[in-house]
Amino acid sequence: MFAFRARRRAPSALLLAFALGRRAATVRCGRLAVLALALFWLLAGLAGGALALLWLATAHDFAARNENLLLLNPLALPLLAALPALWHERRVSTGLRRLAMLVAGLALLAPLSKGLPMFPQPNLHWIALFLPLHLAAARALRRSGERP
Repeated sequence: MFAFRARRRAPSALLLAFALGRRAATVRCGRLAVLALALFWLLAGLAGGALALLWLATAHDFAARNENLLLLNPLALPLLAALPALWHERRVSTGLRRLAMLVAGLALLAPLSKGLPMFPQPNLHWIALFLPLHLAAARALRRSGERP
């Protein structure tokens, strides 16, 4: 019964998450936001590393072809190097900005995969949670060092 309710509410939750992520991306980063971003990148990177390890190193059926790897990406771990620049409101390096755009682009593939029959995993709730965070983080890094 809960799964039915979650599927029925998923489109509205996804729209709400996009709206909140867009709003969060337009607000200037404070130090609390930088700490939250650090925690998000750390958890997403570690969870993505565990998912990748499960997929590549085990024969577990549920770990194979796990679409959540697009959302919980091990490439989020190197983004932790951008934190000192964000903390001091300086410009983040071009390489890290491009990496953030890559991570956000890979996360954008997750909702697009829902229309394909080869990706049956029911993970719209995870997409609604993580995609706006990736988009807001990529935008914050792209806009880092700009004057208000």
